[in-house]
Amino acid sequence: NVLAGAGGNADKGYIARWLDNVSYTYGTHIFKFGGEILYARFNSTSNGNAGALTFDTTTAALNAYGGATSLCPSCISTGTTVSPLQNFFAGSVTSGSIQTGTVPRSFRNVAFAFFAQDDWRILPRLTLNIGLRYEHTLPVSEANDLMGNIDLNSPSGMCQAGTNGCTLYKNAAPAIGPRIGLAWDVTGKSTTVVRTGFNIAYTQPWIEHIRETQ
Repeated sequence: NVLAGAGGNADKGYIARWLDNVSYTYGTHIFKFGGEILYARFNSTSNGNAGALTFDTTTAALNAYGGATSLCPSCISTGTTVSPLQNFFAGSVTSGSIQTGTVPRSFRNVAFAFFAQDDWRILPRLTLNIGLRYEHTLPVSEANDLMGNIDLNSPSGMCQAGTNGCTLYKNAAPAIGPRIGLAWDVTGKSTTVVRTGFNIAYTQPWIEHIRETQ
């Protein structure tokens, strides 16, 4: 039974992204270069209710108000049970909790990437695509260092993220993703083209992963 108030989150954020690319044709080559920088900000405020009281089938360990008694004081010794509803009406509470305040967090995330690619027409009907992409995502951080992590080398077993080199997780090494592909013009008239390719792509933790576990 919730005492008062409704729990929930009040979220607000935005993503700022800059990206650009250029192309240069030289003979049978088409060179492409580009880059991207991303900055994400997400403010989250978790509002809890005022608390909760629990009623179960055991004799209450505490009372919701002075003078409240179980409807069945001898139930524990005799093995008889009383319904939670009966204890609710009697004001016999098994356990309770009180919550105060909110949990505001202001998350930040920064990522950047660059790429280079060459579309090389090695034969009139065969084109080779080769490229390389470099990307790096910094660990998600909290603007006021209001997050913590486990640190077994710390006396308390915990560390405050954003201070003394502590982060919410170990950052992965910068990701380098090669890519290669072939395009074959079967008829020579661009009516039927067969393509194949291979590339390596990476994914990194994002703000949403951290926010859902706070």
